[in-house]
Amino acid sequence: MGTIVDSRHLRIAEADLVDRERTDPETGIISSRVLWTDGGQSHCIWQMTPGVLRNVAGPESVALVAGRARVTVHPSEEVFEIAAGDTFVIDADETATWEVLETVRKFYVVNR
Repeated sequence: MGTIVDSRHLRIAEADLVDRERTDPETGIISSRVLWTDGGQSHCIWQMTPGVLRNVAGPESVALVAGRARVTVHPSEEVFEIAAGDTFVIDADETATWEVLETVRKFYVVNR
């Protein structure tokens, strides 16, 4: 059985987040909040101000709540322009580079 780490109900767009240390963003401030976790699966909220973040490992399922980004999936080198209201998936054997164009806030699920 999973563990509810935070509130069972909150508004994603208004949720307070905690700044995260990340060693490889070229620019941009990253913050997040873990809501639920069970083994290797986590459900979280994540935000990044404009900048670039490389080597985001899959698998990850994303629902973008705010902002706009250009995401490049590796190794295929496919490029996707995503915006608020879009969903996006990174497979287990892929990584992604996020170029955040407008501050992004997303709800995401990872399985590690």
